[in-house]
Amino acid sequence: MIPIRGNSADQGLPIGTSPAVSSSKASLVRENLKYLALAAALFIVGMAFGIVGGSSVGTEGSGSIFDGGLDSIFEELESISQFYVPYQPFTVVFLFFKNLLTTGMTFILGPLIIMPAAVLLLNGYILGMVGTIVANEVSLVAALASLAPHGVFEMPALVIAAAAALRFGVATLKKIRSMIGRSEFSISNDFEGSVKLFVLSTILLFVAAIMETYVTPMLMGISP
Repeated sequence: MIPIRGNSADQGLPIGTSPAVSSSKASLVRENLKYLALAAALFIVGMAFGIVGGSSVGTEGSGSIFDGGLDSIFEELESISQFYVPYQPFTVVFLFFKNLLTTGMTFILGPLIIMPAAVLLLNGYILGMVGTIVANEVSLVAALASLAPHGVFEMPALVIAAAAALRFGVATLKKIRSMIGRSEFSISNDFEGSVKLFVLSTILLFVAAIMETYVTPMLMGISP
């Protein structure tokens, strides 16, 4: 009897992995690489400013430009934390839709271009600032425990959603320019690619909400 080998084995892929699926994922990354790179760069820039701002908190002469909106940011975070109840399914729903609202508005307002850029810079700033403050006032371990478990999903989700918004925004502006110049430009491929990215972002946001509700508090020593 001749042994039968599936396509996955022939191509060195894990059993149950379709070559078409693997190729589709790689293609999705390739065709959106420049938007993903730009979104990641903006997020990192915001985070760098946040680290600098967080480092200046509590130091002499800390009334710098970094502290201008510090109080309002903490007030906003405090108001959101009122709805955060660890180990409760409602918290998963709340966190998921809170973040989905942000990414959704970012995507819809993508044609403004400035919207996804502003969201990336602001969220990167907040992450860098809060992480630095916690690390300085408590410990680096505490900062990692409070941010890393869900952050490894939430941060990529935000970057991917913003990349989708940037691609959709650029395509929309090209379409408007083509209409003014009476030339042809189809937005369908770019819109489809943007939606695929947004769906991937949404899945990651849901995973992040679960992690933040059940794993983060456990690592922080919060009992159910």
